[in-house]
Amino acid sequence: MGRLPFDILKLLFANKVILVEGPTEEMLISTYLSKKAALNDIDIMAIGQRGYATFLDIWLVLNKDNPNKKIGIIRDYDNSDKAKAKHDAYDTSHLNVTVRTTTNYTLEIDLVEAKDNLALLNSLFSMEGDVKKVSDHMINGKTARMLDVCDAMVDEEKPLDINLPAHIAQVIEAVS
Repeated sequence: MGRLPFDILKLLFANKVILVEGPTEEMLISTYLSKKAALNDIDIMAIGQRGYATFLDIWLVLNKDNPNKKIGIIRDYDNSDKAKAKHDAYDTSHLNVTVRTTTNYTLEIDLVEAKDNLALLNSLFSMEGDVKKVSDHMINGKTARMLDVCDAMVDEEKPLDINLPAHIAQVIEAVS
């Protein structure tokens, strides 16, 4: 058996954990949390896949009735109502599980649409695009563009004040 994409013990025993699909979500959330001292006890783990059910089932065996343990799931909609409904059932059934999904197909679109982000990202990328153009720019250079955003967020001179998409903000609030 190959190595798991992350430390399973960390998943099972962390008091507050957020699972995300991949590196872009992990980078954005970790950078955001690094700026908030009160939130430094939340572990972010990229699972490298879309389905969270197996991870939630395992987590719930140990933590289902423990109000001190909280898990959040941040997922992309990916145009799948069936997968969204399957994951939302965990949120509905368990007080210590919070599942949120992007409104749009993927994170980048929700990020560009959030509050003042379109203007901030246009400035960062030296663009004058609409939501679609800036989202496409981010999607086409996925990890590199997110790294640009994260670097700008922690810039010491003039930090980029990115607003988190609602689905991410809700999960952070629920697990904190």
